[in-house]
This record gives sequence, C-alpha cells and structure tokens, in this order.
Amino acid sequence: MSSIKYTYQQLKRFCTDAFIKFGFTKEQAAQITDVLLLADLYGVKSHGTQRLIRYQKSIENGSVKVNAQPEIVFETPVSAVIDGHSG
Repeated sequence: MSSIKYTYQQLKRFCTDAFIKFGFTKEQAAQITDVLLLADLYGVKSHGTQRLIRYQKSIENGSVKVNAQPEIVFETPVSAVIDGHSG
C-alpha cells in the first residue's frame, strides 16, 4: 500500500481553506485548523484532520451551525457553563 505525504503547511492551508468555504471566518478557520493539526501532531488521530469529513457532513445536515456564538449561561469564580448553540 502506498501513502501520500503532505507537509504541515500544505495541510494547514488545505484545512483553513476548507473551513473558510464551510462559512467560518478566517480567524475561526485558523483556530479550528490549529486544534486539528495539533491533535494530529500529538498522535490523537481521532480528533485531528480526519474529522474534516465529519464536520462537513454535520454542517451540511444542520447539526453544526457555522454562525453560532457561544454564550455563558452560568458562571462561578472557578467554573462556567457555556452553551455553544450547536457551533
């Protein structure tokens, strides 16, 4: 079985472009991409770039809302409950 290798920069550009096309801002796309690539670098493949397909499907079927804004619904000095509104 052959494999294809990509540089970090190629993956970063691809993922960022994909999230922008999904409707996220450039800043949001960069943050999401950084989290996914960091997971891959740490060897946590279940939470890395392989999730792109899952995110795409979730956005397309409406279970993930691109424009959702998280809201703090309850806060204490040491914790917070945040409603992500399906973001």
